[in-house]
Amino acid sequence: MTYRKSNFMKSRLNVYYYIITSKQNKKGLCPIYCRITGNKERKKFATGTQCHPKDWNTLDNSIKGDSDETYRNNQYLKSIKNKLENIILEHHLNEMELRPEKLYKLFKGEEKQSYTILDAFQFHNGNIRKQVGKGLTKATLVKYEVIEKHVQSFIKDELKTNDINLSELNLAFIEDFKTYLQVEKNHNPNTINKIMQRVRKVIRYIIKYDWIEKDPFVNYKPMKYHKEVIFLTQKELTTLQAYQFTQERLQQVKDCFIFSCYTGLAYNELSNLRANNIIIDDKDTEWINIKRKKTSKTLIIPLLSKAKEILRKYANNENKLLPVISNQKMNSYLKEIASIIGIDKNLTSHIARKTFASTVLLNNNVPMHIVSELLGHSSVTVTEGHYGKVVKNKLLEEIMRIDK
Repeated sequence: MTYRKSNFMKSRLNVYYYIITSKQNKKGLCPIYCRITGNKERKKFATGTQCHPKDWNTLDNSIKGDSDETYRNNQYLKSIKNKLENIILEHHLNEMELRPEKLYKLFKGEEKQSYTILDAFQFHNGNIRKQVGKGLTKATLVKYEVIEKHVQSFIKDELKTNDINLSELNLAFIEDFKTYLQVEKNHNPNTINKIMQRVRKVIRYIIKYDWIEKDPFVNYKPMKYHKEVIFLTQKELTTLQAYQFTQERLQQVKDCFIFSCYTGLAYNELSNLRANNIIIDDKDTEWINIKRKKTSKTLIIPLLSKAKEILRKYANNENKLLPVISNQKMNSYLKEIASIIGIDKNLTSHIARKTFASTVLLNNNVPMHIVSELLGHSSVTVTEGHYGKVVKNKLLEEIMRIDK
């Protein structure tokens, strides 16, 4: 069962009427049937109405004539179709899949409206999709679509079914899904925590619409995991700065990386940096003024001398201030650079941002709340969670220095 929007749109249901001439009665009347089609499935049922074959209008699915009985029968057929199409419309607006058999049962009242976990993702992701470019990014949608696939594969592989009702969602399901991500998908604890966090957001989203009575995550506890922050030490940073590469591609990547080490810009902001992002205040201090893509928070970062040197080097560029290449290529070249210089770390563009926070700021006694502001974190708590250990190490160094 596929729940992607493109396939959902293809599976839109159609309702139409037809007569069965082979069931003509003694009066020459044929029963009128309703047929629901879609998603390569069909469901038919008798409407309880009949007419003569010569009076059946195949073009507009109605009975010919102007008698009172004909009018009543046509109105009855319209009421059936309207009820069916209202149910279809409700599911379409919520971007949820609906099959002919389920539509019939909902129409007859044989099945109460209930929602499944994949219905919840369709509804949530459909609303995210509408907001892309209007406050949310395509990357946000992709993250939730990937998680939807994880949930779908878990239900199929482990539960051996296509979907489960939200009423069946409990802590056991959540814990089993977490184990599935760890064992079958081989995700690390940090990734699992992020996935579970987003699944919980989807559940909390549909709780607002009364699709589910209580939050099954109430007693859920995230996996304990402390990811080590990798950054360049002062010695490694100095060594990298001093090294001059003969290959232009490596030199340019190095310069972009060093620039991030002294500004804290993540790859997205680095690649989008333009001349209008550099402002000068009334004291002739140069600042970077740019909105962070991840949090939509405006960054105001003073330009340190090392960063200014690099900007001057590429001053002849028209609008793009730095020769930034794709993130994939940049990370590939950084690995090559680390190997040449002898830095035994998996060098990526993001390590520059961490170097700015750790080596350039915190190790020079810049307060945590200022570091948080310069990095554009949503709160100081986020910064402390990432760099608290760096501060502790710095404090230990200072204590040892005093002791000596």
